[in-house]
Amino acid sequence: MPKALIAAALSLAVAGPASALSCLKPDIVAAFSDAAAADEVYVIVSGRFSDGPGPRDGGTTGGEPRSYEAFFSGWTIFANGPEERINEPVRVFETCTAEWCAELPMDTEVLTFLQRDPDGGKPTLVLNACQGNLFPEPTEAMMEAITTCFAKGCTAS
Repeated sequence: MPKALIAAALSLAVAGPASALSCLKPDIVAAFSDAAAADEVYVIVSGRFSDGPGPRDGGTTGGEPRSYEAFFSGWTIFANGPEERINEPVRVFETCTAEWCAELPMDTEVLTFLQRDPDGGKPTLVLNACQGNLFPEPTEAMMEAITTCFAKGCTAS
């Protein structure tokens, strides 16, 4: 068997699992548009989660979905920027896609969308393996995009 063919076969065998999950780069405008179009009511928040279970054993592969309560401290974000202080427990659901699972970063500044309970219960954060609605260490550009979406409306392209 030619060496080039053997090398190609080996590279495919090694690269297989690592390339199986392909996530698009999270987009704040797409997340805003999805939340605005959803039947559920969402609030945009900026702050930190704490008191959760911490990192998964073995990292974000090979796990199972998990749910738990974490404490959120930060601000709600509206058209004029941060408006209302929020300090409360949040239900967190980390889902998995195949062997890849979501993992909420603790004690890191995030911008995200919490689903409000219509009955006044705890807000909920649902994370998928690509974490498309969670933005760690949000930038000023992300905050400006949110402000623009509130002012003019926006749709993901």
